[in-house]
Amino acid sequence: MPPFDKVKVEQFQPALEEGMARYRREVTAIVSNNTPFVKPAPGEPALLGWRDAQTLFHEFGHALHVLGSNVAYPSVSGGRVVTDYAEFPSKLMEHWLGTPEVLGRFALHHQTGQPMPAALVAKLRKAATFN
Repeated sequence: MPPFDKVKVEQFQPALEEGMARYRREVTAIVSNNTPFVKPAPGEPALLGWRDAQTLFHEFGHALHVLGSNVAYPSVSGGRVVTDYAEFPSKLMEHWLGTPEVLGRFALHHQTGQPMPAALVAKLRKAATFN
């Protein structure tokens, strides 16, 4: 294939500039996380199990990926990227859930406010690497 002729490429510059002008305005993102959590009984608190919490953090990672996106070509933003790139923020958030800092802030007993016991955290970590 012959090299691009600079004159021919420059012919497309005005059209490219005009097209990209549409994307230079403020964008409001709408992100919805529709996760099928178990509905509590009337008067009972809504509690998340470990897998539900992991799913929530994982999906929030996707939301952060989209909300933090600032690209010149919208066709390569959000979920329209290589899978590893789309999954990185999600897996990062999912793994952050298991850190002492996050557990100590969010994994609190709904009645006592006490953090998750260290023995239970150890069990969860051990189960994550089972088999």
